[in-house]
Amino acid sequence: MDLLEPVRLIFDAPIVIHSGYRPPEQGTPVGGAKLSDHQTGRAADFHLAVPDWQDVTKEAFEWMAVNLDGWYGQLILEDHREYYGRPSKFWAHAAIPSPKHPGTAEDVNRILLSKSPGIYEPYRLERNGA
Repeated sequence: MDLLEPVRLIFDAPIVIHSGYRPPEQGTPVGGAKLSDHQTGRAADFHLAVPDWQDVTKEAFEWMAVNLDGWYGQLILEDHREYYGRPSKFWAHAAIPSPKHPGTAEDVNRILLSKSPGIYEPYRLERNGA
């Protein structure tokens, strides 16, 4: 409710959740992290169900990073389209704060970009054209 409902309201679009709670025996086959927030029900992978869903999902991800600061523990833009050669391999990951990801500015893994499974880099938000 704290993370996805504001996105649904602001973007006036349905949200498709790919994965929410996922126990370890389901996470391993899909390439999930061993200590994923999905295992504790603290994370969801999603996209917005609109015709230009990739652009709008990225816009929603960036909106969350700025406007929901303090409400999330971690955000990851999972853009595996080029890696897999499939346009469907694109989604956002949002997790509520946890001991692992408290959502504070000191957590260097708070806002990430993943261009291939298991590889992450800091996501750079462009603010005011900077």
